Amino acid sequence: MSDREKKIVEYDFPRKSRNFNLVGFLSFFVIFATIGTILLYNSRAAGNDSLSLSPASGSYIYGGTVTLTVNEDSSDAINAVEADLTYNSTQLQFTSASCSSTFGITAQNTGGSGAVELACGIADGSVTGAQTVGTVSFTVIGGSSSSVITFASTSAIIDQSTDTNNWNGVTTGGTYTLASAPTSSITSPSGGALIHTNCMSISASSSDAVGLTKVEFLVNGGLYATDTTGSLTSLSFAWNTLSGYPNGTYSLTTKAFNGAGLSTTSSPISVKVNNGDINGDGNVTISDLSAMATNWGKTYGTVGTCSGSQTTFADGDLNEDNEVNITDLSILASNWGTSD
Repeated sequence: MSDREKKIVEYDFPRKSRNFNLVGFLSFFVIFATIGTILLYNSRAAGNDSLSLSPASGSYIYGGTVTLTVNEDSSDAINAVEADLTYNSTQLQFTSASCSSTFGITAQNTGGSGAVELACGIADGSVTGAQTVGTVSFTVIGGSSSSVITFASTSAIIDQSTDTNNWNGVTTGGTYTLASAPTSSITSPSGGALIHTNCMSISASSSDAVGLTKVEFLVNGGLYATDTTGSLTSLSFAWNTLSGYPNGTYSLTTKAFNGAGLSTTSSPISVKVNNGDINGDGNVTISDLSAMATNWGKTYGTVGTCSGSQTTFADGDLNEDNEVNITDLSILASNWGTSD
């Protein structure tokens, strides 16, 4: 190879090298730009705008109405929102859905079978930031549990300038406590019972999924006693029939209350009171006087009251002051000859 040929090779080599580096740079730029475009598109497709329900929680009673506001919060100008909701149709019954005054165009406002579709638009305009899209209402048809409402994946927040969905895809809506009324019943005495003791124990049973707060005992619909402590599911009330309840027939009920503010009154039972009927045969006669005479002057032990710890007294202690004396004879005499 001549000296001239060597010089040409030496000259051309770096030129070819420079051309190769330029092609590599351009290739890298194209790849980088393509990746960046994809990332930007995906970021845009994911969206930053959000949907929410208010309130997002709360307690509702059986038969009550759950009214929720659908809200959107957008960082860009938007002109249409589709809020699709899913709910438990065994707990909630769809009532209505409507768009707000901001979104004056209603495309869809239907619901049922566990799904709601609310599509609202703005005529010749757009909004940015937090806005009320509309309201959705349900009726509670099942209680004693939590009910979850979520946004379906078909929901959308549409950018006015690009017509793309800017919703961030977060489906969280709200969780709501549904409460049913408690139950209550009188377990003792039974209906038609004869009450010949002046301190009658009334037993009641109540239950509730949310939690009992109090139980009342009522005589002829009037409040006689209230219990708010201890085991409210099973309790007893001491009814002093000498305190304004002369011989006759009475209707007894209990009323239970729960933490959701609901209450239930038990089915009534009818009982007969016959004060002075010491032996419980349904009549105030010489037999009762004989029982009283047998225990005349006796005391039972520690003094108690009908509403206190002692509810059993000596035969003939009609006023239950823990002694059989002239006061008891007066009560028996006042009821002499009465029968059921």
